[in-house]
Amino acid sequence: MYGINDKIVVFDQQTLIPNGTIDWPWPETMLDVYTQNNIPHIIANNPDISNTWVNGDHLEPREEVAINFSSNRIVNDGISYITISNLPVPSVLSANNAIYTIDSDTFNFSTIQSGPIWVQMVGKYKDEGHQIMAKSLLEFKDNIWEQVKLLRDEKIDAGVTVADIGSFDTDLTSRTNINAAVTSAIIAKVTDMPFSITWKLQNNVTVELDADQMIAVGTAVTNYTTQCHARSEALNTAIYAATSLPELDAIDIMQGWP
Repeated sequence: MYGINDKIVVFDQQTLIPNGTIDWPWPETMLDVYTQNNIPHIIANNPDISNTWVNGDHLEPREEVAINFSSNRIVNDGISYITISNLPVPSVLSANNAIYTIDSDTFNFSTIQSGPIWVQMVGKYKDEGHQIMAKSLLEFKDNIWEQVKLLRDEKIDAGVTVADIGSFDTDLTSRTNINAAVTSAIIAKVTDMPFSITWKLQNNVTVELDADQMIAVGTAVTNYTTQCHARSEALNTAIYAATSLPELDAIDIMQGWP
């Protein structure tokens, strides 16, 4: 532990050989050490001094920059990458505490880590930081498929409009009631018995339905739910056939529903 104005040694990250000393005005501060162009540097992980960095044997203000990320998601196969651009040259990036010395205004970042990765500039330059989510391609596919299933169920429950009658609720309870009423209507027709039922539409208006109308409602609901399932299965096929994240992103799960 160093006290105010104590001398602190700047270490080379690789060799841990002392390279020099500076006056360090902040006690109890954790340090990151990295080497740029064979010159050791340190930066303090303390929000109170985040605007200052240590350059060799003296303190300097950090310069704020805005860098760009081509995506906030990455497949963690060590091959796929996202491009970080608008970087000052030279500069240093930290990704979950791994240090990258950059000598170009663009950098292709890849990883084999899983989960969120916090990327930010360290040393001379600073930015607001950026979180990247790293997963396997299969995990990204599974996540999108879960979204499709939720969307499919929302669509199925959204309601159906039957020509010349009106719009019907199609949540699970409503579909169960419709199926029961359709069964009664079919029995009535087979046995040549009268059938009439009062039904409340989505707009809370009640209508009287005969057997043929009730069967038409049931047929419309069945056709609609079948089309919703067909769309979800088509999306499932496309999702799991994708060979990269860009291919996966090109699939529009919001389109094509009845």
